[in-house]
Amino acid sequence: MKYTLAYTPTKPKDGHKVFLDEAGLVVLADWSGHYPDQTEDGPLYVDANRVMTITLHRDELICCVPVKSLAHEPYVVWTTAGTARHVLSRIAIQYELGPLLIELIKKVHHLGLLETLTKQVHASSSIGLPRGLIDQT
Repeated sequence: MKYTLAYTPTKPKDGHKVFLDEAGLVVLADWSGHYPDQTEDGPLYVDANRVMTITLHRDELICCVPVKSLAHEPYVVWTTAGTARHVLSRIAIQYELGPLLIELIKKVHHLGLLETLTKQVHASSSIGLPRGLIDQT
């Protein structure tokens, strides 16, 4: 399987790398390997049908991203807000959620305001976002 790198955190080993597989699905990878299939856990496919939670921890936003893996039952990965922003923008493209939401995600990513995005998306189901994709705790 070929993977295309979509995002690498600015600080090494801070968060997860975000890849797209050949079908355009969003895949996370930790730092134990260069590509998702070279890591200890294998490819971690983002499960857009489960809830992503965002938590403030020690003055930093951290995100719980649900994933599927060939090696494990479905579980969650704790990662940084930077990684989560890229996951959200890629899921928006994958689900063809429309230019307005994608533009909102780009602006929020640029400003670093993930909490604003979660409030906007959580309040609106009319734009086609699968219910339960994002939940703010």
